[in-house]
Amino acid sequence: MERKVSKGWTPQEIKAWMKEFFLADDFIGPVEWKGYDVYEPKYKRVSYLFGLNIPIMLVKGDEAREGTFEEGHEFAVYRNKLMGYEDNDDDNIDEPMEKDNTLSGSGE
Repeated sequence: MERKVSKGWTPQEIKAWMKEFFLADDFIGPVEWKGYDVYEPKYKRVSYLFGLNIPIMLVKGDEAREGTFEEGHEFAVYRNKLMGYEDNDDDNIDEPMEKDNTLSGSGE
């Protein structure tokens, strides 16, 4: 099955872009956001990016660019909401909206 990517791009081109700009092994996406197709890097090994932008590739037509710090953060919040997570400002940890708070984990 062929991977879905933005029109005018091949999966190999997206992967090469990710490797060149983010040293990534692969990519996740696209996710439509603010008129862009957004791709995120995927790493085979643990990668620490503290203090750096949240890396995203923004594609519109034939043009691609790295997202800004603000865009990376906004997209991360958007993506987490799509995945069913909410931002909990009290403890700075994202948690599932519905969670099991029992010791057994069985809901009882």
